[in-house]
Amino acid sequence: MQRSKIGTSGLQIAPIAFGGNVFGWTADERTSFSILDACVDHDRGFA
Repeated sequence: MQRSKIGTSGLQIAPIAFGGNVFGWTADERTSFSILDACVDHDRGFA
């Protein structure tokens, strides 16, 4: 996955990031871990 640099910090981010505001709120623990595992398996970024 192509990543974008953040200024001169040396940090890089994915072009699309996955937020975690649903975990423990609208998604139960089992669903949350399933979503996270799928994102890691597909090399997706997290915000």
